[in-house]
Formats: sequence, C-alpha cells, structure tokens
Amino acid sequence: MYVKTGAGKHVPTIIFVDLEPTVIDEVKNATYHQLFYPEQLISRKKDAANNFAKGHYNVSKDIVYLCLDRIRKLVDNYTSLQGFLVFNAIGGGTGSGLCSLLLECLSVDYGKNSNIAFTIYSSPQMQSCDFIFLVLGFEQMPNWLQKAFFHWYVGEGMEEVEFSEAPEDLLALEKDYEQVGAEGLDDEKDGEEY
Repeated sequence: MYVKTGAGKHVPTIIFVDLEPTVIDEVKNATYHQLFYPEQLISRKKDAANNFAKGHYNVSKDIVYLCLDRIRKLVDNYTSLQGFLVFNAIGGGTGSGLCSLLLECLSVDYGKNSNIAFTIYSSPQMQSCDFIFLVLGFEQMPNWLQKAFFHWYVGEGMEEVEFSEAPEDLLALEKDYEQVGAEGLDDEKDGEEY
C-alpha cells in the first residue's frame, strides 16, 4: 500500500478526490501532509451541489480522466495488483455521482481486479463531507487507516469490539475473492464460460 521513493521514503498509494477544494485543502495543510504526493490530492473549484447527476454527468467530465491517469501511474508500480478499496461519502454529488462514474471506469479498465467500496452515510449531526478516498493494492490495512476510522465508527455507535474484528472480516473477504478467482481460472482451463 506504499511506494518507496528514490529518497527512501514510503508514500501511500492513495488518491483523494473532491470536486470542491475544502477537504483536500485540509489534507494538504494537515500534520502529515508530506506523506502524500501533491498530484494524489485532486480537487476542483466547482462542486456538484449535492446532486448525483451533476457529479456523474456534468462537472466530473474533466476530473475523472485526471483521476484515471493518476491511478494508471500508481498501478504501474505494481506487479500483481489485487484491486481497489474505495472510501466515499454520499452526502453530495462527488461521493455519489463522481464515485459511481469512477467505479464504472475502473471496472472497464481493470475488470479482473476487485473493487471494494466502503460508503459513509452522512448523519444530521455531522456536517456534509463528500469525498472519495481510493486505496490501491489492499495487501493489508495500515494502522493509521484503522485509527482514523476507529474514531469515526465509535462516534457513530459502532462498538470497539466490532471494529477490532474488521481486519479479520476483510481478510476473510479477500480469501473469498481469491477462491472465486482461482475457481474462475480452473473453469477457463476446462473451456467453460460464464
């Protein structure tokens, strides 16, 4: 889930995307902003105004190609890409409209790889935060990601025990995908098609 740079630093293979700059600017100005390449933090100045159709068909046209280009550059660093983890909020047009368009493009470009989406539903107590957080590789969920989501889940009523079971559940899900993939390869060898 990290790429080693020429300087020996490890940079996460993630991309943050939002149609308006507020959330991305917070990441750029955060304590650990140096962890991310600036080209992995993608935003525009015009949001989708909490509208799926605007996020999917209108304002996302130019940004989706930029996202796919950045994804291709990160994927080139992998010898055996397993898939994509997509974290999105659906409080507006970016997380719903743009994300569905991006997932559609990923399934076309990387059809044999798994896409696992984690969707965050906004609550009335939280202000709308609508973004897409794309992780490439998902070999194991890093500690910092677990801690970031732990705070959110506990605040929304998820028990700490349930959160501690999440990595096991993710590993079980990965094994299921691997098994289905292996069965698919066996079927192809036997000449069967779906």
